[in-house]
Amino acid sequence: HRILEAAKGLGTKDQMLINAVLLPNAWQLQDIYNILKAEYGKDLIHIIHSETSGHYRDALTAYVQTALR
Repeated sequence: HRILEAAKGLGTKDQMLINAVLLPNAWQLQDIYNILKAEYGKDLIHIIHSETSGHYRDALTAYVQTALR
């Protein structure tokens, strides 16, 4: 998945992560969250927290948490 690709290796591919999180609508983001959990054993919020920091982390986390409600 694109989110895993963005987080792979040294450094985060920020633009790829932003596109993978912000471009899908809320339903698609819920599907992405569930697929990452079921097929890869990964948590999207954990990926964001481990790959980002500061306001960038806060904004992405808030966006995902809102979409998952």
